[in-house]
Amino acid sequence: MINPYYNRTAIREHEFFVGRERELADIIGLVSAPQPQSISIVGDRRIGKSSLMQALLRRLKTRTDCAVVYQDLQSVTTESGFFGAVVDALAVAGEIVERGEASADALRRHVEHLTGRRRLVLMLDEFDAIARNKNFPLLFFSFLRSLPNSWPVSLILSSPRKLREMCYSEQVAGSPFFNIFHERRLGIFKRDESLDLICRLSERSGCPLASHQRAVIDMAGDWPFFLQIVCYLLFEECSHARGSTGAVDLRAVESAAYDELHPHMDSLWKHLSELERNVCTQALAGASLAQFSRGVVSSLIQRGVLTDDGGQFRPSSQMFRTFLTEVAGQATQAKTNTPKPIKVFVSYSHEDERLIETLGLLKFLSPMHDEGIHFWQDRAISTGESWDDVIRAELKRTDIALLLVTNNFLASPYCQTVEVREFLKARVASGLILFPIILSHCEWDRIAWLKATQVQPTRGSIERNYKARGKRDELFVGIKSHLRAAAERIRTARSTSI
Repeated sequence: MINPYYNRTAIREHEFFVGRERELADIIGLVSAPQPQSISIVGDRRIGKSSLMQALLRRLKTRTDCAVVYQDLQSVTTESGFFGAVVDALAVAGEIVERGEASADALRRHVEHLTGRRRLVLMLDEFDAIARNKNFPLLFFSFLRSLPNSWPVSLILSSPRKLREMCYSEQVAGSPFFNIFHERRLGIFKRDESLDLICRLSERSGCPLASHQRAVIDMAGDWPFFLQIVCYLLFEECSHARGSTGAVDLRAVESAAYDELHPHMDSLWKHLSELERNVCTQALAGASLAQFSRGVVSSLIQRGVLTDDGGQFRPSSQMFRTFLTEVAGQATQAKTNTPKPIKVFVSYSHEDERLIETLGLLKFLSPMHDEGIHFWQDRAISTGESWDDVIRAELKRTDIALLLVTNNFLASPYCQTVEVREFLKARVASGLILFPIILSHCEWDRIAWLKATQVQPTRGSIERNYKARGKRDELFVGIKSHLRAAAERIRTARSTSI
């Protein structure tokens, strides 16, 4: 008997692919529109994005009105490498006769020639490898955007998070390229898809697992990759038990699956926000999640982290429950050995993101994390979370407010009426330390609370008065020193209050 379950690579054969019919129909419908649409497939690692892309590739190849090209971008590191890989893929697919040069102009000519007869579907798997790579300038993304804008071209991309969140710079994240996509989040299986995976593939391969379907669901939940691992191991165990007339050892299957999946659960956990981890911890304890926004809880359910059992939210599988119990034990142990970190809330206007990146202050301060000084800004908010809820929760936990002061900051309704208001309350109630930094020239000294607070730099602004890199670095070292001193005062106050 041949084990039908794949537990390492994307599923490329039709007979082994299960589920995702709703997603396939939706995406093919967008590609087939009178004006072809572009799609961004977003989902956690190992949720099945590449397998879905392969299924799309197989189905679209059967159509006579489409030229379809697939390219995995994990190993593509340069523009010339990208253009060469796509042109090679067009040649392998039989869509072009001569490969020619590897350049934007060459690819544009090929696209123009192809789309004179058919529409083109360009499938780019693991596109985050491009978005995170500084070798791909802003003009590269403008070029890609020009393809569907000029010809009947659909781009289908995949990435583990929203593409804008993975770009190497704010400038790239602001590119109009990212506006052309219909985002489709790929979540866990529906229960009927999970059961189809368990039962149909094993039945066809001569070693039915239907009698163990409840045990498989309990172990793996509806996470496709987890199901593949558990079913693979169970298929092997059942095949061996059938040959030796022994009993099936489900505990051995679960133990082996847990060892196999532990790195993946650990990776998933590390990519959750602090708020999401808190939700999971509460669910593990059987506590109510009413205090958390529905968006956060729904996102965790869709991603296969939690399950809704008639209004009672709990970890999605026995293995993940075991993992969370292990993590909770480690966290308890760590709390007894590790000093509580100093939390620094970075308050700024989003209109200043480019200025902040150019000046480089936050990058200069980031190594202080190793000193137990942790900086938080709203870019840490995960997909599906209510940004207002997360920000307000972080405001209550902060020790130091790092305020990046500019005209935009002073004019921001949210910064002034929510964040600054909470900071001023906390300064009176709990001794929160305000740490204003004047990034650019503005009338900060006309604001009463700012005028009464020590600011950095003490004269002028960073943008106007510290243009020279050496002079600016000297200022940043001084800011670091002041932050360390503030953190030490907080630690001393904590130790004396115990």
